[in-house]
Amino acid sequence: MPAPTELSLDQRIARSSESAADLARTMFHENLDFSTASFRELDSIVDHFRRQIPMEFEDSEREEIYWGSILKWGSYFGETMRRTHGGKWIDDGGPVLMIRRFCVHPFHFMDACIRGKTMRVSAHEAGTAVEYYQTLKPVLGEAMGALIRGPEPDEQALAAKVSADPRVAESIVTWLEDALTLAFFESSVILNCAPESLKTVDLLLDEYRLRSKAEPQRVHFRDPQQCLMFGVYLGECMRRCFGGSWINLQTTSGRNIPLLEIRHSFQISPLALLEARLEQGKEGSLWLKFQAIAQRLDHLKS
Repeated sequence: MPAPTELSLDQRIARSSESAADLARTMFHENLDFSTASFRELDSIVDHFRRQIPMEFEDSEREEIYWGSILKWGSYFGETMRRTHGGKWIDDGGPVLMIRRFCVHPFHFMDACIRGKTMRVSAHEAGTAVEYYQTLKPVLGEAMGALIRGPEPDEQALAAKVSADPRVAESIVTWLEDALTLAFFESSVILNCAPESLKTVDLLLDEYRLRSKAEPQRVHFRDPQQCLMFGVYLGECMRRCFGGSWINLQTTSGRNIPLLEIRHSFQISPLALLEARLEQGKEGSLWLKFQAIAQRLDHLKS
């Protein structure tokens, strides 16, 4: 059997999670079966450690058991989510679980739990594994996939509808997922590419503009990132309502600009509309722009 240091990150976390399940059975008579329903039992075990560690152990023992508890129960918590929703472990200065493009931090969270603190998850404070999971569940794995696909049966079918160019389709779907992820992570908003959701996006853009001034280090709040993510979101709302597909327009400088081609004679740049919205503020409402484009398309039909 390979030594722990020779194991991959996935293998180390899997081994630690199995060790946690074994300890739960022998010490607490709890069945941690790697189902999300077992998070209630996990919370009970973590509560025991939070109450007992300060009283029962000397300082050196306490520290060892404390960090061992974070490793075991954090591994179980994250590995259960990974087995349920997919994803992969990455080393980002510490183990982080990536589920699609969403970062989950089970070890940081377990650290907070054992200390008796809460952790901010989306726009909520979570103090138990159940609360943390229930907050994230609406956007984890297949739930996020369903939001992105919309009416399409799978992501391959979605890509074919988005653009005839696979590279363009991949970029558009990635930026779309980034927009949905940011809206949920920062504001607890679930966007579904319905035209009416643009009213919510208008509010988010105003919120993020203010936050970009207060938090200049946050790249996602800066105008170029907002134009990419929510410009694509605006375009996908249009494409799913009016039809069409995305193309790349190459400028004389060699820059590629994604355009939405609704008809051969009607091309539009959703990213330019988003840029104008950021410059004009509320007067450049995306919802009003969408309605104006809908009226123009109706006029072209007649």
